[in-house]
Amino acid sequence: MVKVKICGITSKEDALLSCEAGADAIGIVLAPEAKSRSRYVPFEEAIEILEVVPPFVSTVAVIVNEPMENWVKYLSYFDYVQMSGEESPDEIPLGQSVIKSFHVDENFSLEKMLEYKVRGYLLDAKVSGAHGGTGQTCNWEKAKQAVETGRPIILAGGLNVENVVDAIGTVRPYAVDVSTGVEMYPGKKDKDLVKEFIHRAKNALS
Repeated sequence: MVKVKICGITSKEDALLSCEAGADAIGIVLAPEAKSRSRYVPFEEAIEILEVVPPFVSTVAVIVNEPMENWVKYLSYFDYVQMSGEESPDEIPLGQSVIKSFHVDENFSLEKMLEYKVRGYLLDAKVSGAHGGTGQTCNWEKAKQAVETGRPIILAGGLNVENVVDAIGTVRPYAVDVSTGVEMYPGKKDKDLVKEFIHRAKNALS
């Protein structure tokens, strides 16, 4: 069964509704650039949101080009850090607690992806000036090729209740990641969309 991460969580209410709907993971964006999409959460507020997350739901800190001392701090509270910037393989010594994001275009290289020895690989659309959360669709063919490497691939980028079944059927990822596609408005999740997305994703291959 495909795992589901609900990303861009900004409140305790949205964290709870995602967990109750069956999310396997929630993501909180600590990168200040997400302010433009109303999804940025300061670290102190993120810790308060984590208080309501029950056991066995993974928590992910989404970061962009931060120094190692910040990763260590975040991992005292979160289960994983998702590195969404231009971090190099040599900068990631904590691989078992790291998910690395890649922004896929026609120049995307599987060989370069595999240089990163991390827990999971998240593939998102490449959009100039942004590190994710744009709502643009990832290249599913490139993502399918990544899945064929045998590594755990998390498909993100432009997923919603209308296309998630097709996306999973085409790519066969380990997990899917959604933010924009289940929002009422930027930064606020829609309870019904979250429930329907998770239901469709988890039943896509049955």
